[in-house]
Amino acid sequence: MAESSLRTERIPKKFAATDVLKTFGWPKSSHQKIVAMRYNAKFRKVAPTADTVLTEPADFSFPRLNPKEYKELKDRLDNRQFVHAELVKFREALEAQYKKKETNRKAIETALEQYGKHVANGNVLAERCAKDLKACGVQGSALDFSMRRADAWQKEYEARKKKFANDEIDDEERAWFKKTVKENKAAEAETLKEILIQIVLIVKAASVMP
Repeated sequence: MAESSLRTERIPKKFAATDVLKTFGWPKSSHQKIVAMRYNAKFRKVAPTADTVLTEPADFSFPRLNPKEYKELKDRLDNRQFVHAELVKFREALEAQYKKKETNRKAIETALEQYGKHVANGNVLAERCAKDLKACGVQGSALDFSMRRADAWQKEYEARKKKFANDEIDDEERAWFKKTVKENKAAEAETLKEILIQIVLIVKAASVMP
């Protein structure tokens, strides 16, 4: 429900809505717009403007995310969509290589390095979100998983490069590629799940924004 994206505060006597909104990071230009929102119909009977000083305590509602936090929420969605796209590209690159008798090891190594960098960048946003679970919901698990797997894949590939001097893939190495692709698909599914959660959070937040 849209109400889950709202915060309700009890404003004491001799204070105004604008006092609360400033505390939670809302710019002055939005204060009266929030008072005018449908969810504050009852509050307006007590205080018709954001600057009206209350003569009695009253409940006042406003979006849980202020404009800065709302932008960060949308940025995290963009990031997760980017990470998901990188997961797909990486998996497709591996699938194309292990199906061949001989493979371009340099192409796989480059894919691993690029993928690791993208996930590392994405993890910065995931950590930021983890600090405010109330606003963001459950986030970051797929990114953390992806980063750990990218690191493990890179180390294992480096070890295999030393073992296999030529470009021919044997059955053991082909099995490793297949296993890696399977794990990558699992990471894709988890990241897509987080994308859908993020979209729902954004839609709910948007429904209560002034």
